[in-house]
Amino acid sequence: MYKNIYFSFNGRISRKEYFFLSILPLLVAVPLTVTSISAYYALGKLGTGSLPLTLIILAIALILLLMTAPTVKRLHDIATPGWLVLAVFIPYLYLLILLALLIIPGSPNQNRYGKPAPKQHQNSDGNEFRKPITQSLWRPTVVNLLLSLIVGVGSLAGTIYHILYAEPIKTDELLAVSAPTDFPQIVLTNAASFKGHTSLYGASAFLAADPQGKPLLITARHLIGDSGGVSPEIEPVDLDSVIEHWIAHPRTQPEKSIRITGNFLPTMASTTLDVLALNTAEKPDPPAQVLNFRKHPPKLGEIVYIAGCEYAELDCLQRIWPAQIVEITGAEPYASYDMALKNPIELAGFSGAPVIDTEGNALAVVTSGWKEDDQGRYHFASADSIEMVRTGGTK
Repeated sequence: MYKNIYFSFNGRISRKEYFFLSILPLLVAVPLTVTSISAYYALGKLGTGSLPLTLIILAIALILLLMTAPTVKRLHDIATPGWLVLAVFIPYLYLLILLALLIIPGSPNQNRYGKPAPKQHQNSDGNEFRKPITQSLWRPTVVNLLLSLIVGVGSLAGTIYHILYAEPIKTDELLAVSAPTDFPQIVLTNAASFKGHTSLYGASAFLAADPQGKPLLITARHLIGDSGGVSPEIEPVDLDSVIEHWIAHPRTQPEKSIRITGNFLPTMASTTLDVLALNTAEKPDPPAQVLNFRKHPPKLGEIVYIAGCEYAELDCLQRIWPAQIVEITGAEPYASYDMALKNPIELAGFSGAPVIDTEGNALAVVTSGWKEDDQGRYHFASADSIEMVRTGGTK
């Protein structure tokens, strides 16, 4: 029975079968799974290789299993092409479609997809009778409900455990590493004004050479929105038309600045990367070292450095903070990295700061922090890859 219902796209099923074998279990699995995913993004980190992520993937696979083939057969029952099941995956529209499939009766006679689901059955003497739902559907319905409950609760429980207890461990390698003292000036801060928007002052940025060797200013994209004090938020594709003045300079040396002339890679706005790359005006003596891009992906467990200044250090030009990559989400050029910090940092103002490997190459831009202690310092930082900037958007 399960093979015919969930692994075959041929035939038809009635409204009653559709409700008990598909919709009812989904009413259990979907809320638990959505809650798990929401909890991850709100309170923790969704990274690769974690048990909660595996459980969430299993729950999503179960939802697709419970939904796809039965929905195709229910569409067949109302003489509708099965490919319309794709509309079920459109936000909001799927609710109307599922409601319609529960209301619209099937074709009373045979259609091009087959005979209607049988309603009458014959006993041994040839007389027809209606088979009660309790005799035909209760076993698979109970099994599906239990499976949905187990997987859904499992993903939620795994998420809660991961958030509360399963934080990455700082390794002996990270604890033993020391911050280098010979780094040149790398980190800059922003000062920008825009037409029709509030200004941006602060946070972090750095310079890296574009494919032709010209300095680019790289920072975090969210800084041209509420997080950077810019209101209303500026869409990267509109940035060139609203910039009045944008310079970047070492924190306590505004006289040593470089001017921004426009957006280097507007197409990056279509990605989920929190990265903004900007063209700069020609300047023979830039205010910070122009970094080279890392040309190969970092590895899990690799030691890296973050350059920046805590806001509490008013006279700080730059400090270097050792970190270790503990999770990698996605693949290049869309990868994100979670890093354990050797020492907790007050990360306010670190958005846009560079992540540098031990050879001094830039590989990512700091976007956020997590696991905050009672002193407002963070034990972990997140960063997005700048590989797309390195290739000029060709990957």
